[in-house]
Amino acid sequence: MNDGITQPMLAPMITSIASILVACFSFFLNVLYTNKEHRKKNTTYLLTNFYNPICSLLAENRELYLHFGPKTFSDYDMNKRMESGVLWESVKKKQLFQIWIL
Repeated sequence: MNDGITQPMLAPMITSIASILVACFSFFLNVLYTNKEHRKKNTTYLLTNFYNPICSLLAENRELYLHFGPKTFSDYDMNKRMESGVLWESVKKKQLFQIWIL
């Protein structure tokens, strides 16, 4: 019986089908990887735009505190810590902001 597919034609057909399947699988993985990288870059961009102003304000506050703030905070006495914090807030509001306005 000859149904049109002979033994010599079977091996190249299986190889062709396998290569097509591998190419499709490779394409699918590439799309997933590219989409994942795009999401990662987008998330990094959004986080950077959100946190950079906050980080710069914190860095500026740290520099001002080092130059003008109280020299020590008590590690153990909560009342002294609160007093130092209140003092720093009053210095910022009364003194430093007036300098920036001028």
